[in-house]
Amino acid sequence: MVDAPLLVLLKMIAPFNAISDDPLDIGYSAYYYEENMAPKEKVKLLAVEGIKPDHESIQTRRYPFTTEVYMVVRADSPLKSIARRLRAWLLSPAGQDIVEQSGYVPTQD
Repeated sequence: MVDAPLLVLLKMIAPFNAISDDPLDIGYSAYYYEENMAPKEKVKLLAVEGIKPDHESIQTRRYPFTTEVYMVVRADSPLKSIARRLRAWLLSPAGQDIVEQSGYVPTQD
């Protein structure tokens, strides 16, 4: 392996910043990250199989690269535990509204 200490990027945003100003570079980032945490005017999101990533195409799973975000609560957690109460709230209409306002795609269950 080549010794290339300048290519070691220690922060999540570093690779994104390293290539985002070069029109010939290409990289991969999570849609949420690019849209909400580090939006850059020069960055273009690419369509995959003719489908551009956006809120609707991710929610309906037409965009082929999606992933789930899970909240896991231990089976032995008390029914009134903070973890169970948070899970119940996140799945409530109010919680799902906050999920959507945050830029994530709410569950359809």
